[in-house]
Amino acid sequence: MASLLDRVDSPQDLKGIPPGDLPALCAEIRSLILGTVLQTGGHLATNLGSVELITALHYVYDAPRDHLVFDVGHQVYAHKILTGRKSRIATLRQEGGLSGFSNREESPYDLFTTGHAGTALSTALGLACGEKVRGGTARTVAVIGDAGIGAGMAFEALNMAGEVKRDLLVVLNDNRMSIAPSNGAMVGYFTRLRTNPSYRKAKHDVAEAVERIFGGKAREAAEHWYHTLRYAVVPGHLFEELGFHYFGPVDGHDVQTLVRELRDLRDVGGPRLLHVVTEKGHGYEPARQDPVKFHGVKPSPKKPAPAPDVKVPPAAAPQVSWTRASQNEDGFEVHRRVPGGTSFLLSVLPAGTTTMEDAGLLPARTYGYTVHAWNEVGSGASAETWGTTAGTFTPAVVKGTLAASAAAGKDRVKIDGTLEGAGALSPVVEGMTIRLGGEAAPFFTLTVPAASNSWRAKAGRLTWKSAAGTKPKVKLDLDPARGTFRLSVASADFAAAPAAALECWIACGLDAGRSLETWQESKPGSGKFRFPAKGM
Repeated sequence: MASLLDRVDSPQDLKGIPPGDLPALCAEIRSLILGTVLQTGGHLATNLGSVELITALHYVYDAPRDHLVFDVGHQVYAHKILTGRKSRIATLRQEGGLSGFSNREESPYDLFTTGHAGTALSTALGLACGEKVRGGTARTVAVIGDAGIGAGMAFEALNMAGEVKRDLLVVLNDNRMSIAPSNGAMVGYFTRLRTNPSYRKAKHDVAEAVERIFGGKAREAAEHWYHTLRYAVVPGHLFEELGFHYFGPVDGHDVQTLVRELRDLRDVGGPRLLHVVTEKGHGYEPARQDPVKFHGVKPSPKKPAPAPDVKVPPAAAPQVSWTRASQNEDGFEVHRRVPGGTSFLLSVLPAGTTTMEDAGLLPARTYGYTVHAWNEVGSGASAETWGTTAGTFTPAVVKGTLAASAAAGKDRVKIDGTLEGAGALSPVVEGMTIRLGGEAAPFFTLTVPAASNSWRAKAGRLTWKSAAGTKPKVKLDLDPARGTFRLSVASADFAAAPAAALECWIACGLDAGRSLETWQESKPGSGKFRFPAKGM
């Protein structure tokens, strides 16, 4: 099955991707950027940190009709990938290839040729004023970093934009967290209220009602109280004084939240500033630890040396082996073999049943699997098949094959094969995701890293309410010494629970002190739990 990025050659293609798939798409974009820049050289850390923001901007706005202006141009690699230049990304910064910055001669999506800091706001303000003069409806967005916004030209543009009140969105890409930090949960509360059109209308209606009943002085007092309270708990006072409506801070790596915020802000009108907090080098540990070193990366030789901190196994190290074949009546069990890889024993069956069909979890003779492999560079393409026939595939960033087979009337899907990292940049397969279930309602997802030789983990206990009203009890028992864990699911009326209620997200911690300690429901009421990033 083709990767998500294979389906995207333009912003119009991007809009056809379901919102729930955007995080996976961003991971593929980040993987492409990383693999490319480590070979060609270029600005790595900043581009890794801006993937979700640029993806969300193109998902919400209609470029090139809408104006997207990027300051400096250090962060535009994802922009190039999403605007028809993906096939040429390997020519980045090469003679006759793609520019490392925005370039008008290269694409209609690059409105201005960039390279200097602090120019985006003046450019965007000019576009917004011109759009007003010609009676157009195109929207204008300027993306600027927390360093560039301190330039004199940028400050002059902020000052003028607040005065002329044109329709302009400034996105502050804060990747150093140099702006004052937020002050508690009220920040997110006010952000959601102020960007929500229904709130803005309600605020206006209440103010008018107060004025009709008590007079203009009461309205002025209410407005003064609102702004005083907001200034007490929300950062961004400087921008408010300059005439901008300030929103944020927003997590710059939560692409779905960014899409929601940008959609709300799109129709607000007037000068507004969205404060987005990102991390330089996001998704690549060496760049996260030393963003200055990885700000600009030199080209690699034709036979590149391993990237810093990439674990290179000895020549005699065995390939990672993945096998699934067994039945376990009270949950599933995962065994880890060293050396020789990992063996999976997966099953979720209520007591007293012997097959998935008996339990009502899968339709007869219909089984499915999805396997998604990754290494330290990024994610590989996944492959999916349904039915009882065997299938094979080769992920993009690893080499080797996996084969799956399903037997009609039985409770197992067997997945066998070998995988190893592809290329000198990442010879280690870090892990794999396996999903098993029926075609209509896959019920189980498991994610397990494979390359670590030791796990740190704690046992956890969960309960959730299924769509059928049942409350299955979930217990996670872990044995770090053996490298095993078991997730048990039990309920008095478990068999009555729909297949979707059995879907779980599990992630096993890697080395370097990360562990399984906290669970988080991915969506309230969904019955799906995952570990937040900070718990890994």
